[in-house]
Amino acid sequence: MSIRDRCVDKCIQVRFSLAPQYADAQYKDHLFSFIQKKYEKKTLREYGFIYKIICIQKILHHEIMSIYPNIFFILEIRVLLYYPKVGDRLELPIHKVFEHGIYFIEDKIRIIAPTIFCVPCKVEKDFTSYYIQCGTKVFKRGDTISIELIEIRFEKDGFSCLARLAI
Repeated sequence: MSIRDRCVDKCIQVRFSLAPQYADAQYKDHLFSFIQKKYEKKTLREYGFIYKIICIQKILHHEIMSIYPNIFFILEIRVLLYYPKVGDRLELPIHKVFEHGIYFIEDKIRIIAPTIFCVPCKVEKDFTSYYIQCGTKVFKRGDTISIELIEIRFEKDGFSCLARLAI
C-alpha cells in the first residue's frame, strides 16, 4: 500500500487569520485557498501528514481583532491524513540506494532501511551506482519495493522512520 492508500478521512481543528482585503462575499473561498496553501502536504505532530484538504466543515469561532483588522478563525476542516505507525507496510519507490541502506522520501516522510535490516537482500555496486539484489530480483532507484516501518520519530516538519524490507 502506498501512503495515499493509508490515508484516513478525518476532521481536525485549525486556527487561521484572514487579512481584511479578503473579507468579501467570497471569503470562504479565500479561506479555503489559504488553508490549502498553509496545511496541505504539511506535517503536524498531533495529526500527522496532511495529504489533502477536502473542505471546511464548520467555522467554530470567528472574531475581528482589535489591534489588527484581521479576522481570526477557528475552523474544523475535513482532511485526508496519514500518521505513520510501527508495523505499517508500504510500497514506495526507492529514492536512493547507497552502501549503508535504502532511502525513501514521500513528501514530508523520510524513511531509511539500513542494510542490516535488508537481509536476505544485499546492497551491490556496479560501475556507477548501488542496487539491491534479492535472489533473482534487482531493485534500483525508482523501483517500487515493499517495506515495514519499525521506528518512527517526528522532527520539526516531518517524520523520520526506520524500516526493514518486507519481501
